Amino acid sequence: MTTNGTFPKTTEKSVTEWARLIVPITTDVKISWNGATAETSEKVMLKIDFHETLENVREFIRVRNEHFTKTGYYCRVTFQLTFMQNNMHELADIIKLAADLDIDRVKGHQLWSHFDEIKSLSMKATPESISQWNSYVKEVYEAQEKYRKPNGEKILLENIIPLQENEDKEIPEHYECPFLEKELWISATGTISPCCAPDEQRKKLGDFGNIQENTIEEVLKSNRYKELVANYKNVNLCKTCNMRKPRLLV
Repeated sequence: MTTNGTFPKTTEKSVTEWARLIVPITTDVKISWNGATAETSEKVMLKIDFHETLENVREFIRVRNEHFTKTGYYCRVTFQLTFMQNNMHELADIIKLAADLDIDRVKGHQLWSHFDEIKSLSMKATPESISQWNSYVKEVYEAQEKYRKPNGEKILLENIIPLQENEDKEIPEHYECPFLEKELWISATGTISPCCAPDEQRKKLGDFGNIQENTIEEVLKSNRYKELVANYKNVNLCKTCNMRKPRLLV
């Protein structure tokens, strides 16, 4: 499950109540995160209250740990990031914050810059920004060693890897899709998708049905899905997909 960490208030449920509903039935809760400070976070995600969201996370983790102690069932909690030029200067500090909070994993992806208005925010925008990102990656692994969770374990890092010089044009051919034959994405309206690419671009991959009308097994066995699995590296969207990873990191 992915949330922005605010937890819906329309039902008048508290964060504690939401946590007690969510923790027992999920294996991983990803919380969208944009910075280590209120100034950066609130510039990236407008209208969010950083300090309130921080307290929400603390309470969610408290309930998660309490449930684990009582039942032995563990729900992993992840900070989900979008790597951009206006927030990645705080990446090492995000690792420190995550460790302090008892977050298990920090993962993310490079910005999907499918719109001209946001292309300048991409870490792939220029050779200089690519070099800057690679220096951030070095700082992150130093922070991972230095800042540990309360139990002494290191934060898990996912997809925080150096960029190659030409990666602003096309993803290396040997990078693999982390979703095909592993995950399906189902929207609030039931639409089934093979991945989490931006909605308009994702539609170009084809129609995979709706969970109210199609079973997951039917989707996975469909010719459309099998063709995508076999040929995705030749699909224009997939050639520039920021989610693809080197084989050993998938």
